[in-house]
Order: sequence, then C-alpha cells, then structure tokens
Amino acid sequence: MPRARRISIGDRQLIWMMALLMALNALGIDAILPALDELARDLSIDGNSRQFVVGAY
Repeated sequence: MPRARRISIGDRQLIWMMALLMALNALGIDAILPALDELARDLSIDGNSRQFVVGAY
C-alpha cells in the first residue's frame, strides 16, 4: 500500500485563509444588518430583541 503524501500549509497560506474567514464573517454580519427591521416586524419582536440575531451569529 502506497504511503499517503502529507500536505502542509505554509505560514503565508494560513494567514490568507484566516484573513478570508474573518472577512466572510464581517460580510455575513453586514448582509443581515439591513434586514433587522424586517425581521423584527415578521417575528413581532422589539428592537432590543432583534439585536440578539447579531449576537447569536
């Protein structure tokens, strides 16, 4: 049975991957912010409760 080749990630690739993941997280929060008013209306919740959506994300 042939030996599996191990792939290692370099420091530069790791930094880029972490930066992209952090950017996607920020993009996800920015995408939901304009919809908070409509979410509150549809779910019949008050203004303070709708902020829980951002905290839960």
